[in-house]
Amino acid sequence: MNRTIHNQSRVPTRPTAGRGKSGSALLAAAVLCLSPFDAARAQKSDAGVVFAEMAYRRGAWFNYFGAVGALNGNIDQSGFLVRGMAIGGIEKYRTIGADPADFDRRIAKGEVGVGHQWVLPGATVFAFVGADYMSVSLKPRDDSDTSSGQKVGAFVMGGISTAIHLPYYAEVTAKYSTGNEFYWTKGRLGARFGGLVVGPEVELSGYAEYDEKRAGAFISGLKLGSLYFDLSGGYAWVESRNPNRNYGGDSAYGTIATVYRF
Repeated sequence: MNRTIHNQSRVPTRPTAGRGKSGSALLAAAVLCLSPFDAARAQKSDAGVVFAEMAYRRGAWFNYFGAVGALNGNIDQSGFLVRGMAIGGIEKYRTIGADPADFDRRIAKGEVGVGHQWVLPGATVFAFVGADYMSVSLKPRDDSDTSSGQKVGAFVMGGISTAIHLPYYAEVTAKYSTGNEFYWTKGRLGARFGGLVVGPEVELSGYAEYDEKRAGAFISGLKLGSLYFDLSGGYAWVESRNPNRNYGGDSAYGTIATVYRF
């Protein structure tokens, strides 16, 4: 799966206003891993966010859509959170041997979770637990593919990001799901330029079929109306756990994500 099913993962963050306050709970919003959006001029408390992301590399594309809400009505304060996300996409592979063939693995996934965030003077820390459901179908049929079918699992995820008043940005997020033994972790370092954050990112992910490593760069804090955007790109190294399958090999990757606060 792509990095967030695998992406999950990209966590949209938008820190609160004022010095001494940390990045907000949007850090827990998704499996997205967005850098903090500069909301220093926000005048009202927001109860949550809606987020979406598109991610692509050679042989795989995925779409993500979800929301996170704060039970205390303020996404920028410490408290309990609820989160839901839906994921859909396709990844391709080719069998290796005397009679090679191409297959499309079509993936649909949903997950719900509850968690808590701690807004500290210099950082925001979050943790989630929840359940996920995944449906995998193949076209054409491949009886040797043990990842197909429907699976229900449990997941845990957590992370930490630095506060907005600091001149630099750092973030680490990780997730593990029992469904297909999926793992994902991502780290970012960035420098602030006004409302923008720019810097490098690295990512490790994998599940029953393959492992993937990524290294690239990101820019976040782009704003269009009420929407905040995060762009990233770089290079991905894919290593199949099955010697008889090729999952597209090494290639460039790109993602675009957006967040709306409500």
